[in-house]
Amino acid sequence: TFIGLVLVLCLYRNCLRIDKFFLLFIMYILVGFCTSFVRVENTTYSSSYLMYFFSFGLISMLAGLQQINVKKVVKIILYIGIVGLFLHLIRGFSGMYTSELMGISYSIVPVFFAAIIALFNYKNMWFLSIPCMVLALYVFVSIAPRGVWLTLVIFLFFVLLFKIVCSSNEVKVILKELVILSLIIILLCILINNLYEFVSWMDAFLENTFGVTISALDKYLFYYKKGDLLNGRSELWDNAKLYIAESPIIGQGIGYFESHNGGIYIHNIILQALCELGLFFCVPVLLLFLKSLRFLLKIKSSMAYDSYCYTVMTVSCGVVMLFYSSVYWMWVPFWYLVGTMFKKETVRN
Repeated sequence: TFIGLVLVLCLYRNCLRIDKFFLLFIMYILVGFCTSFVRVENTTYSSSYLMYFFSFGLISMLAGLQQINVKKVVKIILYIGIVGLFLHLIRGFSGMYTSELMGISYSIVPVFFAAIIALFNYKNMWFLSIPCMVLALYVFVSIAPRGVWLTLVIFLFFVLLFKIVCSSNEVKVILKELVILSLIIILLCILINNLYEFVSWMDAFLENTFGVTISALDKYLFYYKKGDLLNGRSELWDNAKLYIAESPIIGQGIGYFESHNGGIYIHNIILQALCELGLFFCVPVLLLFLKSLRFLLKIKSSMAYDSYCYTVMTVSCGVVMLFYSSVYWMWVPFWYLVGTMFKKETVRN
């Protein structure tokens, strides 16, 4: 109640110099929590998510609102990353739970992305970018789940797409790049249609030739033979759809799904938003996703390449994982991305 009153005062006087729509959005979320406390019988998870929102979400959004120097931010990420990577490697990964290994993997993803941004844009940071990239790849090969690799692929796709679109205006060069892009798409289609065979071959080749086993490949083969590639997520999604059908407009309340499924969350950002607050909250989430996608696809030669790459990193880290894992109330990159959407100016060169 106190925080709500402060936000109302800020909205009236704008004493914090924060965008009014940003303050309205926060109050919008708080209204969702207030209604959830009234409607959900077991408010344990509602209370936890409210605490996560204030601890992670609000601070991350405020950070996302700030105008930044991409080069300085990338450098700081690399310094923090190289220290964290060495500490993780010294400690090792034995005896850790799967959830811990997953958390470590995703925490290293921004470091890997920052290393790529530095490698492409800031040649004088090679002493940071190359070690971070090598160490991060070692961790990914050792413990990273499938979702991490998907996030990497999406990031690299948009980073390379910018290069292709903005490389040259010459017709011959453009046609050549279109042919290359078409071949890549065709190869991806073939790969998807024969994914199990390819993964089996790749897993056997790496193990027999180099003695290397990639955790994500082993996990894919395990769940494929088990007949459940989604690892139980389909059942969770089916349950969520039933709850959504009962109250599609305003949802069932924040924390309702967890309180009726033994604390297990939905593992999908869209279904979670619909189940918790219905269209009331799902529409803003969809608009956020579409706005991010629109920016990534609306490539212009006037854009600074490092700023574009940083935006791709923000979107990749903030959204991709939430389509199959985690809960957005505690996912810092998601709320940081939300904050960037409320910036007054788009960073350009």
